[in-house]
Amino acid sequence: MTDAGSRLITQAAYALRVGRSKQYVNKLVKAGRLPLHDGLIDPEEADDLLNLTADPARGPGGLGGDEGVAAGPRPRAVAPAASGPMPGSYAEARAQHERTRAERARLDLAERLGRVVDRGAVETALQDAAQRLVQALALRVSEVAPQLATLTDPNDIAARLDAADRSIMERFANELDRSIRDLAGGGTRTNEPD
Repeated sequence: MTDAGSRLITQAAYALRVGRSKQYVNKLVKAGRLPLHDGLIDPEEADDLLNLTADPARGPGGLGGDEGVAAGPRPRAVAPAASGPMPGSYAEARAQHERTRAERARLDLAERLGRVVDRGAVETALQDAAQRLVQALALRVSEVAPQLATLTDPNDIAARLDAADRSIMERFANELDRSIRDLAGGGTRTNEPD
């Protein structure tokens, strides 16, 4: 391994090396884009970090417009990864931003087309429907008991219970269907964080 101390240079020397002013390099150090080692800069490490965090839309090296520009070469480019943007890179952040924008646009379109409903409203409607079902089943006992008391044939008892259950389930299904239609008519957005 080479001696790391022998390749370290001052901020002024690095500024001259990359064709920028010393003040601009100092600004990058203060922003945390260039690490210092005992007050000195490792030029290879600094070049790699600047290229990794550079905004490609800002020109060669991604260091920005003409701010702090002096004549001279730019930092060397880092070879791009074969499998896409490097983790933590500007390109990765930009790609994630674009994916998020596309997902929001998809949700907005679905909302306008009435394909998305409010999650809280759905949960409330389901809880209400379930509560009504439980109440109907509890009332069934008092409604069906007098009819069953006069019956002695197990098949007749089963038929009466089945008829009562079917009636309750049909009412439940109709109420649930009505609630779903009401919710779909509202077409509001899901409760997801922005």
